[in-house]
Amino acid sequence: MIKIFENNFHNGSIILLHDSDGVAKKGVYASRHNTVEVVEEILKAYTPQGYKFVTISELLKRGNAVKVKEHCLKK
Repeated sequence: MIKIFENNFHNGSIILLHDSDGVAKKGVYASRHNTVEVVEEILKAYTPQGYKFVTISELLKRGNAVKVKEHCLKK
């Protein structure tokens, strides 16, 4: 997850991370541990570089949304 993030992160990026709801499905407990760990690594690495992480609501309050032509992950 960190490598995907690092290869696609830039100023103004919106980071969408899905976590589980913590409920067992088909006998398998869905842990949030990996998501929490990745968020901690991202914050530790990029906050000292001057990046600020805000919610989408906060981001939208700051200015107008701009469409970026086909900037998404390629498989």
